[in-house]
Amino acid sequence: MKALLKALSNTPPPPLTALAGSMTVGILAWGLMWQHAASAWALPESWAGAVRIGSVLVWLLVWLAYAWVWRRESSALAAQFRHPVQSAFFSLLPVSALLAAISLLPVWPAAARTFVVVGLAGQLATGLWLVGRFWKGGRPMETITASAYLPAVASNLVAALAAASFGWRTVAELLFGAGIFSWLAMESLVMARAATHAELTADLRPGQGIQVAPPVVAGVAYLAIHPQASDLLSHMLFGYGLYQTMVALRLVHWSTRAGAVTGYWSYSFGVMALGSMSLQFMQCAPHDQFWIVVAAIAFGFANLVLVVLLLLTLHLFRVGRLSASPTVAASPTLAVAASPSTHNLA
Repeated sequence: MKALLKALSNTPPPPLTALAGSMTVGILAWGLMWQHAASAWALPESWAGAVRIGSVLVWLLVWLAYAWVWRRESSALAAQFRHPVQSAFFSLLPVSALLAAISLLPVWPAAARTFVVVGLAGQLATGLWLVGRFWKGGRPMETITASAYLPAVASNLVAALAAASFGWRTVAELLFGAGIFSWLAMESLVMARAATHAELTADLRPGQGIQVAPPVVAGVAYLAIHPQASDLLSHMLFGYGLYQTMVALRLVHWSTRAGAVTGYWSYSFGVMALGSMSLQFMQCAPHDQFWIVVAAIAFGFANLVLVVLLLLTLHLFRVGRLSASPTVAASPTLAVAASPSTHNLA
């Protein structure tokens, strides 16, 4: 812990979620995927429980470390909250609390209920603030990246998953609707920017991994609301998520021009959700060879991605670049858009 604090202290203040948000959300989703794997393949419950609790401990340690750093850097924190791209990542703080609540529910229900209430309130407040600011207009199209999905799409869909996990089905359905329709609106905007404007600078490309997540996170939430619902809608969501994953693989060379940075954790949540969905489909049809094969491939791929990301993070820690992030744009357009005069905090 001391080494982590020292590494963070010896570098410029990092964007809040370059590591603390994307990494913890990905690791928590990995723990939940292992829970599905234990059920699907009758693995020892202790394995899944260890992974799940371990992911919660990582979440706590990383956020505590960042809180220790940020107590001295309130001005830098405020600047990032004004940033048109980076500000969206603030919504991952309550999202991670919701995922931690789901992970803790089987072993520590009282703490899980506390986290889920705080997470639901936090995601609503953060989402309304950021989306309200988005509605006010004045943003250059160049600032529209996949991070735009986070405040309204990721937050509401994970909130729906959490509400369903705690048995609050009606609340879950309302949140699911908010997340789905926000996704459809944002998808057209993000794709229009990608197709008609200048390509993203290298420092922003790793964050495009978020593009994989919406359909499969929606699918995981849908299956939590309607267990065993291996139906047309869930298959459609999985199919689109799988397609987006293949697009991401096709663009690996383009996406990695930023070099070794922590921003590649943006891929982790979607990949883990893809693995979770495939395992749930296999449980619904345990003798269907198609889902048996797909689940094995998706689960193996997700674990491989996590190992690669962990090794990358350890490498950056060793060379003193743990706080480097590709999500803070260096372009003049983004710099102007992030200034208080053009993008105020209200």
